[in-house]
Amino acid sequence: RFKCDWSSDVCSSDLDAPSRRHMKKQDIRADIERRIAMGEGKSSIFQALKGQGVSDGTLAHLLASHADPKLVLQHARLIKGMVVIAWVQLVLGVLIGLSLALKMGSLAGLLIAAFMGGFAYLFVWGFQHSRAWAYTASIVLSIINLPKALSDVSTEPASSVFALTLGVAWIAYTWFVRSKLFPDFAVLGPRKVSGTYQFSS
Repeated sequence: RFKCDWSSDVCSSDLDAPSRRHMKKQDIRADIERRIAMGEGKSSIFQALKGQGVSDGTLAHLLASHADPKLVLQHARLIKGMVVIAWVQLVLGVLIGLSLALKMGSLAGLLIAAFMGGFAYLFVWGFQHSRAWAYTASIVLSIINLPKALSDVSTEPASSVFALTLGVAWIAYTWFVRSKLFPDFAVLGPRKVSGTYQFSS
């Protein structure tokens, strides 16, 4: 108990406890951002916010998916590379959509082009703002597309091998950058060792 007035039976920490135990998810996210900006370690934050409105798994995910500003600054070039490649993918997606629109000759083709461009921009925005979901989603979608390239090797070996090589390289690069920005992420969620969430700071 801290900051107690021993002439009273009530402590300030007791008064604060109920509201802190019922913090909303967005409040916890904001508190995490504030604490990390002040230099507090994620392990300390986890212990401080544990049991105050969200499950341990959700709290660990919020911490693991929040990029430390120092890491973002340190790996700015890697992030810039992700953004540039994402822009290239966006342009290619729009061009493919427009070619479909010309072939279809209808509004549906234009809608497809707009959808592909909008979908690709989500990743541009996610990489620019260091969002963990953008990296994870990009890795998952790229892995899903690998079997298609493999199946086309027998009929179109040159283009399929080229696409397969690019796909594997993109997965590796994305995984590498994610590991630098979000070192507490495992495959799809926060790192857990022997049933306990582990943080690098």
